[in-house]
Amino acid sequence: MQINTPPDTEFSRALLSRAHANDNARLLRFEMDGKWYFAKKPETHETLWLKFFKGNPEQALHRESALLKEFHARGAAVPEILAQDDRCIVMADHGSLVIKAIKKGAPAKHLMQLVGQVLAALHRLGLAHGRPVMRDICWDGHRLTFLDLEAGAKLQATQYDMARDVLLLLHSISVWKQQLPDAGEVFLDAYFANAESGIWSETCALTRKIWWMEWLAAPVVLWHRSRNTVKSEFAAIREARRSIRSRQKALTGK
Repeated sequence: MQINTPPDTEFSRALLSRAHANDNARLLRFEMDGKWYFAKKPETHETLWLKFFKGNPEQALHRESALLKEFHARGAAVPEILAQDDRCIVMADHGSLVIKAIKKGAPAKHLMQLVGQVLAALHRLGLAHGRPVMRDICWDGHRLTFLDLEAGAKLQATQYDMARDVLLLLHSISVWKQQLPDAGEVFLDAYFANAESGIWSETCALTRKIWWMEWLAAPVVLWHRSRNTVKSEFAAIREARRSIRSRQKALTGK
């Protein structure tokens, strides 16, 4: 859904008024004139620890706003900002999360192919998302949209940044390994069929460098197995690295 609306219009003011009607909600989905919108406000850091590690929440929201505008201007699959003030940004709603769409019957293979294709398209624009995860990808029945550019998004991305995106998203997909056993491989095939050359070798190199994370996670993985945990972000580290190594072996025979 794309609506080009100047920031000083009556429509924008109406959106912001609705967004601020519920001051307690940081993330708010609301309806106006038969269409759905999504509002985002600064985080509230309750502890000094969070303030130290996460920084100023107003500045973080302003940074995300600037990134969204630049990503959108370049044609990336991110939300368009329809209204904004110092405490809030309002965007078009872009449907349900991909994983929820799959649970409701949407074709998993098709959607995972689209995830790979859309990430590759974003990278071909010279951009990096910074933290692509399944909970931040929406599907409206026609197109995918990547949300949340708060952490590590780059306007002049290197192939290392892009490889990092690939591994982070592959890890997020691998959390669903039991429910979607082939999703990681489908995503990788679709991504690298559309990605620039060189990102594959960078991804393989980064996969080798993070070997220690798999060993560090091993005790928690064993504990999760003893409790029959279905989804484990710790076990997903090994699954993601295994997917890369398996693909590399299939391509090279080594």
